[in-house]
Amino acid sequence: MFAGIVTFLLKTGAGPEFTMAIEMNVIPLLCTHKGFLDQIALDASDGKLGFGISFWDSKENAEAHQRSGFGDVMNVLKSLVAIAFWWGWGESNSRHAV
Repeated sequence: MFAGIVTFLLKTGAGPEFTMAIEMNVIPLLCTHKGFLDQIALDASDGKLGFGISFWDSKENAEAHQRSGFGDVMNVLKSLVAIAFWWGWGESNSRHAV
């Protein structure tokens, strides 16, 4: 499994809307991409930062999403996000549920 991590600098007052937009708009969009498994979204208590962690079944599908699908995600979030910082991919070999 691969996880992609993104930090978002949110526009003023967008914190509460950020996680809702991920849940209502981004996750359904990501479900159309091959290999997508799940998404976690968090916003900082001050509402200035948002964090997204997406999970993928393979490195190939994760990288394909980054090349061709990340722009679609940013289009959905453009009214809420000032800047996105892509941190890259991490691999997990764990098969244990937490």
